[in-house]
Amino acid sequence: MSASGSHSRMDNVRSKNPNTTFESVAPLAPFAIRDGQIITGQQQHSTRLFSDLLIEALSA
Repeated sequence: MSASGSHSRMDNVRSKNPNTTFESVAPLAPFAIRDGQIITGQQQHSTRLFSDLLIEALSA
């Protein structure tokens, strides 16, 4: 799928969920995020970031 196709799909999702925040980075770039008790990472390259957030959450 082209980059423009994926952007169109995300724009469609955003328009249906106006009170939602979407965060992402370039493909294969490390990315992890914590929202309360939910922690998620993007791709296998995010293991370190995910682990840091998990340790932070368990230490709180």
